[in-house]
Amino acid sequence: MPMFFKRGTKVVLASTIAAVATCASGISLTGTVLGSNTAAAEGVNLSGVTLQAILWDPTQVASYQACADAFKQKTGITVKLTQASWSQYWSNLLTELAAGKGPDVITDHVGYYPQLVSSGQLVDLAPYFKADGYDPASSGITTNGLWQRDGKIYGISQDRDAVELLYNTKDVGANQVADLTWNPTNGGTFGALVKHLTVDSKGVRGDQPGFNKNNVKTYGFTFESGDGIAGQSSWATFALDMGWYWTSPDKPFATKYNMADPRLVKVFSWIQSMYNGGYFAPIARSASLGITPIMDQNLAAMTFQGAWTINSYSAAADKNQHYAWASLPVGPKGRTMTISNSLAQSVLSVSSHKADAAKWVEFVGSTGCQSLVAAKADVFPSIPSEAAVVAATDSAHGINVAPFVKVLAAPADLVAWPITNYGTQINNAATVAFDDTLLRGSGNPATVLSSLNSTINALFTKG
Repeated sequence: MPMFFKRGTKVVLASTIAAVATCASGISLTGTVLGSNTAAAEGVNLSGVTLQAILWDPTQVASYQACADAFKQKTGITVKLTQASWSQYWSNLLTELAAGKGPDVITDHVGYYPQLVSSGQLVDLAPYFKADGYDPASSGITTNGLWQRDGKIYGISQDRDAVELLYNTKDVGANQVADLTWNPTNGGTFGALVKHLTVDSKGVRGDQPGFNKNNVKTYGFTFESGDGIAGQSSWATFALDMGWYWTSPDKPFATKYNMADPRLVKVFSWIQSMYNGGYFAPIARSASLGITPIMDQNLAAMTFQGAWTINSYSAAADKNQHYAWASLPVGPKGRTMTISNSLAQSVLSVSSHKADAAKWVEFVGSTGCQSLVAAKADVFPSIPSEAAVVAATDSAHGINVAPFVKVLAAPADLVAWPITNYGTQINNAATVAFDDTLLRGSGNPATVLSSLNSTINALFTKG
């Protein structure tokens, strides 16, 4: 979820903003207040406590409302959910916090939480968990380490994601996307397929004589725009396939980036060759239209998308096209690498109900909530065993999510989001280097990436 980032994914880190949710301090919301018609949600608040919680993904509203209803039945604590769009969510939240206000609980993203920790905005949940006798390790969740720093706990993972290949069945058959390979020299069978699927206005394919790259009807592939430093739904899988990682060491809170690595230069050199050859849809199109309209209008045959978008491309979504999922191409080292990110519930320091909010975090990370999330099948829950429920639910709706189930069960193919300080500044610099330069087919990759690397690493040496 995401999930710079998207959950759905895009996160553009912001440093200024205006209020988003009904706050613990009583400030009014600019999002949509969500409620349930169930007796549980309308009943008497036995504890007398109402927690304000916010989220950005509208597709997950029903899942977490079901959790809120179950939590109230169990504890008597009301959780009032508010949903706002991704950009509004973060910009408004940060402005609220700057004014010393905010909700009790937020849906947190690893791209933001180092900044929130550094500014003292998040509660260390470890003491509350200890008082409640709650052991995070007992949940079976494998991604909780993302939310721990210096012995402190700032959240419990509520979901997991990965990226796979989405394709239009009008353009390509399942046999064509099976067992694809990729390399930075000639693109492997993936690069060859992208060229074959590219068709100009006269019906000439990209791998045929006479192809007109300046008048393309359907591109073989399109990248997500605004993907930030992580590149989760765009270039990251290629670089990871080369054995590259953003930081040294490849663990959270590293202080050295590797953006000038020759392997990354090779990746972007190949990407530029595909843009310049007319095989990739111009990034300006995805920036202005968005990936979904590009796919729905059959302007592109394939793209990379995350597990959080599965239902957005289902037949039930009333699309003009029919889509299916396939595994990512196998890279030079024999893996299909992808970021596996995880969101979490975090408690804000401004909350007047920290102990009660901690109980909500515990519940969201338990099977009591995770099973409800799995049943909705809008996202993969953080408890691995619940993935089978998601797969069964999606299968009943004609959606084959086997590629996601497979990769989420393969730790060797998964890496963590690059979690470091200075997220806002790093993402701003990455946007200039990637979206404004390299993904538009311009700029020398070695020069642009070297400059980006110097800009980022200077942040960690300035003191």
